Amino acid sequence: MATQTITVLYYPAELAIMPIAEVLYNLEVGVGGRVIIPIEFKADKIIVAVFKGEAELLNVLGDRVASEFNNVA
Repeated sequence: MATQTITVLYYPAELAIMPIAEVLYNLEVGVGGRVIIPIEFKADKIIVAVFKGEAELLNVLGDRVASEFNNVA
């Protein structure tokens, strides 16, 4: 059976302020070619995007505003 490494971008369901990127390795690929994300992983998350391979999250919406605000304060 084919496997795939993916990066999942999600918000924690209880505190959806800052997105988190997490790499998942060796996930099964279904018949239609889509990766099967385990139900346990999906629990309590709002999944925004799924990327093929390992991706590093560099910036998120609001990063610059927050850093500029912190430098002024």
